[in-house]
Amino acid sequence: VIEEQTVDQLFAFAPDRRDPTLVTVGARVKRADDVAAVRDAIQTELALWRLQAPDAARLDALKRRTRYGFAAGLDNTKSIADALVPSLAVGRDPGRLDRLYAALDALQPAGVQAAANRIFRASAMVVVTLSQAPLPAEAMAPGSVDTQVAAIG
Repeated sequence: VIEEQTVDQLFAFAPDRRDPTLVTVGARVKRADDVAAVRDAIQTELALWRLQAPDAARLDALKRRTRYGFAAGLDNTKSIADALVPSLAVGRDPGRLDRLYAALDALQPAGVQAAANRIFRASAMVVVTLSQAPLPAEAMAPGSVDTQVAAIG
């Protein structure tokens, strides 16, 4: 997907909400013929998260980047309010951010893999494909992370 430049947007979104919500992975695919391959590549990556814990050094770097990136963004009144208001809306407790970052700090590779096994399952997944033009039949199939796990594992 990255090397071949088949998508021009690829993103993940997991909002912090009081009620459970969907983890969203989205991709804007350039050509209709590539939709199935992009879907399969995304599901293969999710399957890999289920099959192997992330590298501890890489996870530590990501935790530091998240923590210090958040802190660096608190450089004016508006950015502080923008950071605090969503957290207060969820928990109505200013200490919630401290607990959130403490939980992030305590996160270990095995915990990431356990969460992936709980979340990235075909039974918990909704696959949506939107297009203005007709798509090939294989692009309309939802695919399955469980199938990818079985194929790789």
